[in-house]
Amino acid sequence: MERVIRKLCCALAIVAAGWVGTASAVPLMPGDVQVNGAEGVAGVGYTQSTLAAAAGPLTLLAGLSSPLNQLAGNEGLAGTFDSFVYQTNSGNLAFEYRYTAAPSNPDAENTRITINDPSNPFMSVSILDAGSDGTGSSTAGVNPPSWTDGDPNFILRQGVTEHIIYQLRAGGSGTSILGTNAITGLADFTAAMWLVTDADTFAISNAAFANGGAVSGAQTFAPAALVPVPGTMLLLISGTLLISRKRKTIDFTAG
Repeated sequence: MERVIRKLCCALAIVAAGWVGTASAVPLMPGDVQVNGAEGVAGVGYTQSTLAAAAGPLTLLAGLSSPLNQLAGNEGLAGTFDSFVYQTNSGNLAFEYRYTAAPSNPDAENTRITINDPSNPFMSVSILDAGSDGTGSSTAGVNPPSWTDGDPNFILRQGVTEHIIYQLRAGGSGTSILGTNAITGLADFTAAMWLVTDADTFAISNAAFANGGAVSGAQTFAPAALVPVPGTMLLLISGTLLISRKRKTIDFTAG
């Protein structure tokens, strides 16, 4: 029953937002997994296009480039996590993420990115569309299907805390991000992975990067929780001010 109610709420959010996505857009509900259907992974596919192609003209509100920090007790991964917040023409927020490995640890493999913090920010929003644009450069998995464009194997919205997981490689299938790509000789980086939401405020959140025992963290953007935890109120207000005052529109679909 709760899942039916959430689906109805998401449908109402789409109508209220006046947002029209691509024909392939499928809302990412709590507990849902969307896969790389273009590469033959079985299941419901996420949208495979640029954010601009899916959401239309965008207004850039904020950007953040955060170096990874090794978490205590782990060998750690190194690299940079870039995050961007955009406002769509309907006034809602879209989030875009890209991870780039550092050549300083060429053999450390990143296979999973998780976005969440103690406030569980994604519990407060509907995710109207989720996707990835295939503009990365990555190392193919050892089992088919595999690919090298940096798209994730699947995008998961956890069913309880509703945090987001970008799983790059699963069971040897898919792709992974290495400090040195054996073919290009350069550091791997993911595609631009994105979410279109009905959120209207944002705040700083956390991202974790993992492969077995190797875990690192970075800062990122996410929707602001409905009930801000101590220390995030200023960030929520800042996000609201940015939305109301920064109006420079970027139309990436223009020629």
